[in-house]
Amino acid sequence: MNAFPPANIKGVKETRKPSPRSEGRRLWKTARAQRFRAWVLARDMGTCRICGRSATEVHHIDPIEAGGAVLSAGNAIAICHPCHLAQHA
Repeated sequence: MNAFPPANIKGVKETRKPSPRSEGRRLWKTARAQRFRAWVLARDMGTCRICGRSATEVHHIDPIEAGGAVLSAGNAIAICHPCHLAQHA
């Protein structure tokens, strides 16, 4: 299976260092991130990799704040909302 394109997101200028939370919110509004999200959900056939229910979200295995790759196929899994909440609890 082909990996998603490299993780650099061009055209984003920083004037101050944003918080990881606000940076993540801005990232997921980009068209590239939305394509990546759709790609991960399709790759995992819309199934939560934790419990097997219908997946609606994408979870980063290694947190972005801890240096995990942002748009990397190897760092993302499809996950349902309850399992996603449990992963961040």
